Amino acid sequence: MLKVKNFKIGYDQKVIVKDFNIHVKKGEILTIIGPNGSGKSTVLKAIGRLLKPMDGIVHLDKKNLWEMKGKDIAKNMACLSQRNTAPEDMTIRKVVTFGRNPHKAWFEGINKEDEKIIDWAIEKTHLKDMENKKMIHISGGESQRVWIAMALAQQPKVLLLDEPTTYLDINNQIEILDLVKELNEKLNFTVIMVLHDLNQAAKYSDKVIVLKNGEIQALGKPEEILDKDLIRDVYHVDMNILKNQFGEKLIFIPKKIHGYNT
Repeated sequence: MLKVKNFKIGYDQKVIVKDFNIHVKKGEILTIIGPNGSGKSTVLKAIGRLLKPMDGIVHLDKKNLWEMKGKDIAKNMACLSQRNTAPEDMTIRKVVTFGRNPHKAWFEGINKEDEKIIDWAIEKTHLKDMENKKMIHISGGESQRVWIAMALAQQPKVLLLDEPTTYLDINNQIEILDLVKELNEKLNFTVIMVLHDLNQAAKYSDKVIVLKNGEIQALGKPEEILDKDLIRDVYHVDMNILKNQFGEKLIFIPKKIHGYNT
């Protein structure tokens, strides 16, 4: 589905990420985790063609991403950053409508087929009862659902989500991640996202990548790679690691923070 090979990424000749290689299968949820400054968001920007890598290549369905037209990429991949803004007096439905832009010529308006897709995106993100509300009148969690709805209206194959739960309370964090998981399971979307919370990464991901200082420290199923030694080395924290009541997912409970030079 999506392959990244030999990525080297940086700014102004300063290398931030190097030797980055992944293969994400169709329908997988892959989460990138790691300390602040480890290069998580930088990787996501490069995968989404928002930042040109110094070296390396991305293949989407065997096509070189950097040889594809912008509109063709937008039809296959939707990228949501940490902060997304829209005019405060714009309605939810109007924002979602922008998701159809990649499928339209510059002079084309919205037709009946577009309206059906917009209705579907609004329904899937549970926004139907508030679609005529203005953006200024909705909560942070509702706003995130609007941006995901706009991404769905693009009808992409891949969703890139950069810290989709940032600035949200725990209730809204769970709501957004449950929605992402629901869309992944019901619509077979491939999802690559950046998260900070280890418990959320373990619960919602098929695989995780652990980054430290711009290099991959581990890649695999959360229950197979996230152990005490790895977490201590990457985060400088001792953790109790438990199984949930079903014996399936991991639960991380911090014990002790170590100095960075230990």
